[in-house]
Amino acid sequence: MAKSYILMGGRMPASGNEKRSWKSTRIVELLGIDYPIIQAPFGGFPSQQLTAAVSNLGGLGSLRAVTLGSSAITEAIEEIRSLTTKPFAINLWVSTSDREAARIESDIIQSKIRGLARYYAELGIEPPSQVESKPQDFEVQVRAAVDARPAVLSFIYGIPPAEILDECRKHAIRTIGTATTPEEAVALEEAGFDSIVASGFEGGGHRGSFLRPAAHSLMGGLSLIPQVVDAVSVPVIAAGGIADGRGVVAAHALGAEAVQIGTAFVSCVGSGASAAYRSALSSPAAKNTGLTEAFTGRLARGVRSRLMDELADVNDPALPFPLQHALIQTVVGPASVREIPELMTVWAGFPCCIGFPLVCTLSPIPRRNRKVHISLSSFTMAAFPGFWAGRLPHCVFRGLLSVHSRYGLHTCQVTYMTLYTGGFSRFVTSTTAPIATGWSDLAGRDSHPLRNRAFARRTKYRTLRV
Repeated sequence: MAKSYILMGGRMPASGNEKRSWKSTRIVELLGIDYPIIQAPFGGFPSQQLTAAVSNLGGLGSLRAVTLGSSAITEAIEEIRSLTTKPFAINLWVSTSDREAARIESDIIQSKIRGLARYYAELGIEPPSQVESKPQDFEVQVRAAVDARPAVLSFIYGIPPAEILDECRKHAIRTIGTATTPEEAVALEEAGFDSIVASGFEGGGHRGSFLRPAAHSLMGGLSLIPQVVDAVSVPVIAAGGIADGRGVVAAHALGAEAVQIGTAFVSCVGSGASAAYRSALSSPAAKNTGLTEAFTGRLARGVRSRLMDELADVNDPALPFPLQHALIQTVVGPASVREIPELMTVWAGFPCCIGFPLVCTLSPIPRRNRKVHISLSSFTMAAFPGFWAGRLPHCVFRGLLSVHSRYGLHTCQVTYMTLYTGGFSRFVTSTTAPIATGWSDLAGRDSHPLRNRAFARRTKYRTLRV
């Protein structure tokens, strides 16, 4: 049945009525990638392997470098280059410290330490004598990044000096800015950014607002993305709460030309996150996330926990960033080592359980099984691999892909998808079996569907080389 679209003045959104493949966007051409899927940068983990793996699979891998010094940034870029020849991004924070942080007196910090006494007692550790934090110098960081010449530099928390953006253009380094409001997007375009991330408040981690306080700049992606698309002429990347094919289709329909996905990638082994951290993301508690300044001094979204709720009940403002982060790490660090999720900071989008992979280990796919083909859209799942550490895992994705043909995509229903990666060609499989039955069978011993013919017949397993 034909659909009607009402345009309320102004120019047509980027998607409009244009008939184009979801993979044929300006972002793909601009960044030199195969799929308009960007792995969001997330900090605290040595995620170079993940960055390279996403790029090798045709997306854009990213590495957050806000905590790294100049030499460490250079080394990280060299390591990624040893793992991939494809484009990847280095992400930097324009604002690495709140101005007020330098004016905080030691007696205030001591009072904050005493306020955490019960957690130190619970963990069986001594309170720290002092808390210090030395943020990295952005100008030193960005100079090291530009000198290393990555394909892409992305920024959050503001706009770098004009000379930095000019030098990026001089060396053909593509730039991506982050906006949490349409006004920020306009400012980024006027500064000369090549593309803009429209970051909805559903996203995990820090809110990168820079024109107004983050608490006054909260917009959901459904509202933010089309407004940013209409406000700027450069390509827009949708971010915030996107974790499966449905989110990608929705972002595309709203005019975005790529998506940036973070939390779903953190659960991959190659992200560098600990097993306890990744386990927390798949726990029932992960369905409930919240925004808080209590963990770092800047507004950020994470999985709700006892620590988050109890800090919220304290009628005492957080220290400026990064002092508050250093303070809370005196609890979170030992709790992470002891694998106590209720006292950890687990950054996650809302809701972080959508589309999450279930990972198990399989032996490599035999060569004789690499010739099974049918016509099925690989769609976005080609960029959601499980990453390996000496073994070949696979990921299962649940979701419904119902894609309008006017975007040049196939329409299909997918209960879950499996992606194999490694030294072999990539494969995507789908089935219409109920998830409970399908996963129970798939998790069984020697349950590879191409080796288990009974399972293949029962579930109508189909495989596509992508």
